[in-house]
Amino acid sequence: MTYATTTFFKPALSLALLLAASHMAVAETAQIKHKSIGGVAQSLGERQQALAELKLQPLTSPSMTQTRQQRITSRQKQLNPTSGQAAIAHSFYNEFSFFDVGSFLFDDLDYDGFYHSFSVSFDADVYNPNGAAVADVYAELYLSRNGGPWEHYYSTDIFTLYGSTTEDRFEVLTSLEQGYGTDHYDVLIDLYEVGYSDIVATISSFDSNSLYALPLESYDYDDPGYEEHHHHSGSLPLWGLLAILGLVGYRRKSRS
Repeated sequence: MTYATTTFFKPALSLALLLAASHMAVAETAQIKHKSIGGVAQSLGERQQALAELKLQPLTSPSMTQTRQQRITSRQKQLNPTSGQAAIAHSFYNEFSFFDVGSFLFDDLDYDGFYHSFSVSFDADVYNPNGAAVADVYAELYLSRNGGPWEHYYSTDIFTLYGSTTEDRFEVLTSLEQGYGTDHYDVLIDLYEVGYSDIVATISSFDSNSLYALPLESYDYDDPGYEEHHHHSGSLPLWGLLAILGLVGYRRKSRS
């Protein structure tokens, strides 16, 4: 079972789809918790504050994880579930692209170089040749463990893009809780325009090193007391135990 917690930095405008993921072929079930805060480019202090608040939230019920192709198919069916006509694929007026993307690593409790909390931020732009470009969008985020399949781990709320401004930058803060093995994970982001079935822009580890090979592990692997549990119990190594048993046998033989 996999658990994850996620916070996104953006005022929420609509319902978020709550899912999480990861585990080589990522785990079958996942958990996620989320909250939104206002702001654009977040400072380190603001991120740490959001992370502290995130840790106080309870876990929700587990959800089934999905591959990227399953998410795409599900999205198309949701837009047009009953009619025989195909859903409208995309807007003929707006064009979209990713201007910038970044990632941040936060908590590594056992200092092994692998983190159980991280964030991904991105700035997407919209262009309309006929006038002011404004569009409501949402993003689907995926993880790939060490080159494995893309597995969905979060869907953002709906947010609005305003041309090429950087004021609409979006950031997702995630804390992996359980089931994410120690490994390197790539990130992929699909952007959708609300009301249309096609992906309007994609960015991944193939396009940016910021999304490539993030050293991650879930909280249950990030345990600084794990080795102490094995070495601080006062137990003797095997050779010491054998020496004591040999000494006891020698004394018994001497007395007999």
